Amino acid sequence: MAKEEFNRFIQNTMLEIIECKDVRSSSALYAYANFLNRKKTRYEDIPLYLKILKTNNQYAIDALMRGHVAVKFFDFIRVPNIYVLKGIFEILELYGKNSLSNQTLKSFCGFFKRVYRMAAEGFRICPLTVAEVNSLGKYLDEKKTQNYYFNREILDILFFLTELDDDCESSPEMRVVARQASRIRSDFFDQKRSLAQSMTEVALNKSTDEGPGISPEGAFVE
Repeated sequence: MAKEEFNRFIQNTMLEIIECKDVRSSSALYAYANFLNRKKTRYEDIPLYLKILKTNNQYAIDALMRGHVAVKFFDFIRVPNIYVLKGIFEILELYGKNSLSNQTLKSFCGFFKRVYRMAAEGFRICPLTVAEVNSLGKYLDEKKTQNYYFNREILDILFFLTELDDDCESSPEMRVVARQASRIRSDFFDQKRSLAQSMTEVALNKSTDEGPGISPEGAFVE
């Protein structure tokens, strides 16, 4: 087999595994997540972690995070970069507000709280758009109180972002993001309003598929 043909075979095989459309590929993904879990978390492996999280297959995600505290999963990243953050926002945007794995959402919230606690500094690392603020805000659950874990985490992150409007070096882009974060918080807290008034119906759509994904052979959801 020629090198070019071999590389194409590897790419196609990896794509089939990541798409996770049947038991065979789900089993391979689960085995690969277990393999990564046994290694020390490394900066070089971030693209692989994000690919597994993007599948939203609960079996593989549980395998990847076994032994980790989900909210601290990305703590090994000392210097965040735009690639990681944009990859996370892409995953948040991809799924309906009710369907993303709790483990995944916890890991993202923990990372965001570190990056955007000093909002202006975080914004300089990864400038946000209104759409990306919405992709996080949509995971607020209006049927639950502010003390519900995910509501509290997301509200805290949005509060950090509102401070972009007060920074003496705020740019127009910062102020737009800050004001959208503020609107989402206000709509959540105001019983006469709803998130639909600060975000589109498309962003707030729920998924009809809330399942854990295709089960690999001999695995179970933790």
